[in-house]
Parts: sequence; C-alpha cells; structure tokens
Amino acid sequence: MLSLITFPTGFGEPSHSPFCAKAMILLQMSGQTWQREDISNPSSMPHGKLPVLRANGTLVADSEFIQGWLTQQGADFYPGCTDEQRAIGHALVRMVEENLRLILVHDRWLDDENWARLGPMFFAQLPAPLRKLVPILARRSVRAGLKSNGIARMSPSSVCKRRATIWTLWGKSSARTHFCWATHRLPRMLRSCRS
Repeated sequence: MLSLITFPTGFGEPSHSPFCAKAMILLQMSGQTWQREDISNPSSMPHGKLPVLRANGTLVADSEFIQGWLTQQGADFYPGCTDEQRAIGHALVRMVEENLRLILVHDRWLDDENWARLGPMFFAQLPAPLRKLVPILARRSVRAGLKSNGIARMSPSSVCKRRATIWTLWGKSSARTHFCWATHRLPRMLRSCRS
C-alpha cells in the first residue's frame, strides 16, 4: 500500500500544507489505495520538505513528482484533453501554486496576528525549551527568504492586489479551458482564499 508522508491536519483541513492536501487529492483522484503517515519535522525527507510518497520501497518527493509517478502508474489527471490543453492546465496550476504559495507563507509567517495563532500550532510538538527559540529563528529565516523573493518588501495592499490578480486570471482561464483542476471541486482551503 502507498503511504503519503504529510504534515498533520490543521485549520480544519487534511493538512496545514496545501501541497500535502494537493497530494492527497491526486492520490484520491488516481484511485490508488493509500494511507497517511503524519510527521512534523521533514528534515530527514528528500528535499527536507513534504509531501513524500512512499511507493514500492522508494520515496517520491514533491507533489509535482508524485503526480508524475501516479501518471506513470496509469492515472489521467487531464481526461479527454489534448496535449495543448494539458500544457495550458499544467502552466495554470504552476502559476497559481507558485504565486499563491508565497502569499500564503507571507500571510501565515509575517502577519503578526496570524503568527500569534499559527506559530504555536506549528511548533507545538517541540520540547518546551525549544518552543520559544526555534519559532523565532524559523520566522527570521522565512522573512529573509520572502524578502529575496520580493513579497516581504510589498505593502499589505500590494500583496492583496497580487492575490486578487491571480484569482482573477485563474477564474478567466479555467472558465475557458477544460482541464482536470477546473472540473473537480476545489478543496475548502482554496475556495475560502478566493474571497
């Protein structure tokens, strides 16, 4: 049986990571039998992040590579689509994922009000002495990474404009293009981000 190594549940969703939730949706759509394996520290995983699929003694890291592995096993995530439609669908998904990922990380880690709630949840499993220090160091590292990407240099209104632009483009593109992600129900996490 396949095992999806993922972050635990959070925010009323199957995982606090949208990429772990994506991998769960892909596994469900593929028809494969699978189970979840929750961990909090992905440092020993390939790429040092989650999700990771344990399949036939190998580890497949990253939701995109998991999708590729499932496709090799016979899953079709773009049923009835031409090669051009598949390419457009893939490009749209990558655009949304890459842009929204930065905004999501920004909102979770740099917004003080959000961080007051989320920080303690992310690091709850650490031993008490580390629970104060590690979040400070991790947040500092995330802030530096987001500054290098540019999003941490933007005003809150600029971040909101970028988020709105992405959703507008997604809506226009998916309404005109038939591909898997437009025809399946989006997880609640994504639906709630639209408003």
